[in-house]
Amino acid sequence: MASKNINPFAALGEMSTDMPTDMDVVENTPPPVKKSSTSVPKKLEWAMEKKKPSSELETNIFQCTNLALSPAPRRGALHTYHDATHLFILEQGTSDNRNTAVGRIFTCLADGSGGRDLITGLRSASDGIAVSADHKYVFWTNMGHPGPEGWTDSGSIQRCDIDSQNVITIIAQGTKTHTLKQLVIAEKSKKLYWCDREGMRVMRSDLDGNNVETLVRNGYVDNPEHRKNKLRWCVGIQVDEDAGYVYWTQKGPSKGGKGKILRCPISGVGSSTTNRGDTETLFERLPEPIDLSLDPQEGWIYWTDRGDIPLGNTVNRAQILQKGEKTKHKILVRKLHEGIGLELDIKNREMFITDLLGGVYRADLNGKNEKVFFPDLGTVTGIAIAHLD
Repeated sequence: MASKNINPFAALGEMSTDMPTDMDVVENTPPPVKKSSTSVPKKLEWAMEKKKPSSELETNIFQCTNLALSPAPRRGALHTYHDATHLFILEQGTSDNRNTAVGRIFTCLADGSGGRDLITGLRSASDGIAVSADHKYVFWTNMGHPGPEGWTDSGSIQRCDIDSQNVITIIAQGTKTHTLKQLVIAEKSKKLYWCDREGMRVMRSDLDGNNVETLVRNGYVDNPEHRKNKLRWCVGIQVDEDAGYVYWTQKGPSKGGKGKILRCPISGVGSSTTNRGDTETLFERLPEPIDLSLDPQEGWIYWTDRGDIPLGNTVNRAQILQKGEKTKHKILVRKLHEGIGLELDIKNREMFITDLLGGVYRADLNGKNEKVFFPDLGTVTGIAIAHLD
């Protein structure tokens, strides 16, 4: 990967670092939008009238101001299809105190052009992001807030319309899940799946946040020794509904070489979620695996790893095998800067990668033709794509 230089989006403006109150809400006030000869999908056009916060929004603990998705002049586009393909990137904000960092959702076209903020004022360490297949909603997880004994029980899930309107909290802080990480949508069953790191769980719910279930439990939140044991921590997640499997990573200690990738059948909820007998360990002794992505059509599993070089700070892939089979993995991309987010564009045979030091990259699915889109976009975590045809 190319070395980091000047942030091309440094002029996006400073964000407040004041701590929010429990009722911080800002009325949606979109900026004026210049007319363009490029047509805008109807679902991305601004509703120009101001709207008062709904009762759901009034209970939202995050301060959010919304900006518009709109077409921008293309520069150096990779392919013509990128006019309709957008990236959605989570950035946690930078502060000496994690509890005062102010994050955002940044969006741009899939060639890196037309970048702007979609949502700002996120104050709870947002981590995982996903866009529904019908392009109606953007969902994201919030890790919550750290305390003297580690991350507190303050994780949540939020949602907004694709045009940034109607921000609501669908799973509130401290209610049903602890420290949320990667998030994925199972479209056929209309479920959200996520990993709960300090909660040591693989979890799911309906798209509205109801019917929260635990599929895998590696320990108990109220046991401090369990919670501090990073070998139990679940981080990255993917679901293959056709094959009937959920995949997840357990990162292990930082740079510790004890990470794992595991899977189990989607079925089985309601039986024993602790020490499930149908769990398979696909890979172990990995540097520090983080986010996952699947290419079920070609039979590949991909993941980022933020462990030490040469095997860590990489993007990797391996064949998805039948139960009991073993294989080796291959490193596709090296020299990330704390590699985190990963999203595959199966349609156009490319992948998008983020790292915690602010890099946003693309490469072909075989790791070739790497490009740096943004060398330093901030403290970057999750990434998602949407084909807005």
